Amino acid sequence: MFKKASGKNWVEALADRIAPLAEAERRRREAAADAAWRKAHAAGMKRREANRAKAARQAMRAAKAKKPRKAYDVRRLELPGWVMLLARLDPGRWYAAGEIKALMPEYARGSVRAWLWQRCVPAGYLERAPNADHDANRALGRQLEGRWLYRITLAGQGVVLAAKERVSG
Repeated sequence: MFKKASGKNWVEALADRIAPLAEAERRRREAAADAAWRKAHAAGMKRREANRAKAARQAMRAAKAKKPRKAYDVRRLELPGWVMLLARLDPGRWYAAGEIKALMPEYARGSVRAWLWQRCVPAGYLERAPNADHDANRALGRQLEGRWLYRITLAGQGVVLAAKERVSG
């Protein structure tokens, strides 16, 4: 089975043959351990970077929360917003929806739109009429004029007067 090589007995010859195999196995295990360490280290670095990013986001949110901003949830005026909308309209003048929204810069555009369509017009505080300048043949995004015009009614003027009396007296 084993040839006698240069005066070595079979045990020494076997050891000489196994030594390179053992060295290769040791290197493979070291490489595997090194790869495992690198993977774990990369995961830790990724986790630390994610934690840093999260802390930065939280700091930005905290700074943004401290900044003064439009307070849609806080009533700045003594009257409700839809009454302020009616109070800012001139009697007898027709307004497009965009003009009415421009009169209420401290409120969100969606709030003003909701007051128009859900409260003031159905309650009879605003009168709605078709706009003669509206071109129905144009595409929706290309309209130059709104479809409807709005004007305050006598009932709307009465609401404004009643609200102002309540506030002043």
